[in-house]
Amino acid sequence: MRKKLEILAAAVVCGLGVAFWLRLTVAGPRVVTRWNQDLYAIYYPAYSFAYRSARFLPRWNPHQLAGVPFLAAYNGGYLYPPNFLATVLPVRLAIGWLCAGHLVLAGLLGFLCARAFGLSSPSATLAGAAYMLSGYFVLETIHPSYLAATAWIPGIFLGAARVVTAPGPSAAMLLGVAVALQLLAGGPHILCYTLYALAVAGIVLLLLHPDARDPSRIGRVVGSLGLGIAIAALLSAVQVLPTLDLVARAARSFHGLTVEQTLPQRPSVAALELAIFMPGLIAFLAVVGLAERRRRPVVAALLALVVFAGLVGLGTPVYTRFFYHLPGVKLFRLPQAMLNAGTLALALLAGIGLDVLHGARENRRVGLTLGCLAVSVPLLLVTPLPARRHAYALLAAAAAVALLPRPWLRTASVWVVVAVVVGDRLAPPGSRSMMPQDNPPEFFAPPPAVRFLQEHAGFDRVLVIRNWQKRFPFMEKLGTLYGLDVVQDYEPLAPAAYQRFLAPFEAVNVDRPLFWGRFYPSPFMPGWPALDMLATRFVIVPTGVRWPGELTSRFRVVYDGPDARVYENLRSLPRAYVVSDLRVVPDADEALARVEAPNFDPRRTAIVDRPADLGPGTVPDSVPGPVQLERVDDEEVSLRVAPARPALLVLADLYWPGWHVAVDGVERPLYRVDYLFRGVALAPGDHRVRFWYAPRLLEVGACITGTTIVVIGIIAARRRRPTSRACTVPGAHVGSGP
Repeated sequence: MRKKLEILAAAVVCGLGVAFWLRLTVAGPRVVTRWNQDLYAIYYPAYSFAYRSARFLPRWNPHQLAGVPFLAAYNGGYLYPPNFLATVLPVRLAIGWLCAGHLVLAGLLGFLCARAFGLSSPSATLAGAAYMLSGYFVLETIHPSYLAATAWIPGIFLGAARVVTAPGPSAAMLLGVAVALQLLAGGPHILCYTLYALAVAGIVLLLLHPDARDPSRIGRVVGSLGLGIAIAALLSAVQVLPTLDLVARAARSFHGLTVEQTLPQRPSVAALELAIFMPGLIAFLAVVGLAERRRRPVVAALLALVVFAGLVGLGTPVYTRFFYHLPGVKLFRLPQAMLNAGTLALALLAGIGLDVLHGARENRRVGLTLGCLAVSVPLLLVTPLPARRHAYALLAAAAAVALLPRPWLRTASVWVVVAVVVGDRLAPPGSRSMMPQDNPPEFFAPPPAVRFLQEHAGFDRVLVIRNWQKRFPFMEKLGTLYGLDVVQDYEPLAPAAYQRFLAPFEAVNVDRPLFWGRFYPSPFMPGWPALDMLATRFVIVPTGVRWPGELTSRFRVVYDGPDARVYENLRSLPRAYVVSDLRVVPDADEALARVEAPNFDPRRTAIVDRPADLGPGTVPDSVPGPVQLERVDDEEVSLRVAPARPALLVLADLYWPGWHVAVDGVERPLYRVDYLFRGVALAPGDHRVRFWYAPRLLEVGACITGTTIVVIGIIAARRRRPTSRACTVPGAHVGSGP
């Protein structure tokens, strides 16, 4: 019977998640605002490319910058298995289902985590629902990858609880899978903060609980933790290895960000009040949880985590002078994400408080009730006015739990408390922010200006000038969404070489130094020769933006419609061409300086990173032989070239590890040309040239991940069903409630 009640309680949590999502996604005005723009400017285009391209999960994206490694970018969580839902559902609907599913997952994992901490079913329901419906968590619905990663925080706590109570391979695998899934979801900063949150709680528990300090037990726990982290690393190797390589070559690199660049909050009383009540009314019950006597080490650990998360998330000196300097922290922005770990700890404390009220002996009930009311006075004073009536109802129900004489009446009051907390979360009106699932399919259809470019741009590139008042569809990832090649992007890990190549536009990069790729040059800036070399032939300017390209001899208007104006850059170089005059410059900095020199002419001279044997008959003249681009796919470029003399074929695409080239079916050396591009030496005559992408680190990572999955599957299949035993952390006792 108790098992059935537990299943019913878990089902209630899941149902609440679905109900909240239905309220949340009330269709709003059909506009993309600054609030929800990432759904349209990042996630929808990227998921469409990842799961709806001709090739499932392309490893390279040729449509942004000069091409970028696609799967190596962690932000979208493209290798996160639940996201594969977008292969069978329209992307706009898949995003909605994924957000709803992760709301439910957060609540369910929160419920299971609470049960592992010894809470009764009603109190675990309260804890799971409170975490799932927390304001900080719900805010991440505009960032599906962050929402998914945050949903796994209680899963990692659950795995850690299992490691502490029953150290061994099974517990290590549970923890490892949870950590790997959080990382694959696209939230490495959330994983970083979660692991530090666990460390804080674990240290306090270790210091206060005698059983936890047994040397043999510590050895088993540490071994299980190490095995769990190793399993997580192996399971996520397919993402970790290429991402580490990308970070090493990205503009951000491993040097990290300054404190200011991590965008911490500014500590204030208002921010503190918001942090207390973003989770709802559970702060009232969390205070009661501090009165728990039987599991004081657990309560102390949770309280320490709440305090630590608040000090970090609110940007106090604990963050700026201590936490920021810990390993890995300075690589990430938004330390406010630590508040989600604090919210989980607060929800668990609230559940413990509800169990305390329900299970207190009669001689403690009056004292607990009076104490609860006394502590609630200052909380009531700072509670937002619309929520005060719910706070009064909560306090009344909590008093009933403690004071009613009949056990069944107290049990009913417990569920009333849960209902009040959940009702407070469901009471506000639903969100009016537009979500992709609210839009009809035609909303994402290419507008006339984009169709014009699809017909005329060919393999040449496009520059987008953004209208900040109407941000979709004329955004940087217009290329990814509609199959055009755009010289901009909106990603944190833009290649450093690309940033340096277009350094003249750093002043108009609106996200410097955190991102690189959203730059909007005027037609009069002196850096345009670099864009010419990138084959930037068209500039698209949406309606409402003044961009006077017609005032220069460089541009002419080729499309003028109600949605946008399109200019043609008359000085753009072709995407591929041949050159016979080579200058060998091994040093990358010197090569860039040569390319930036005012007298450098890329049509006549190529700067290469090492000697290239062009064969006999080489002359320092440009070669007029024809170059025909036949195919530019996600991971392959095919050309037909017929130089009249020995020459170097220059392809204006990013030179990057993993690219190979073959001439007439025979693999040849690939050269770094003009600092940024790819090149291959050709003899006179008619040739077919093929460039293809085969990243070794991604392949190695995929083999490691696949092998690990198979091994874990075999172990799980052969393992006998273990003897049932409680999974509760040391000092945690199962609650006395129903």
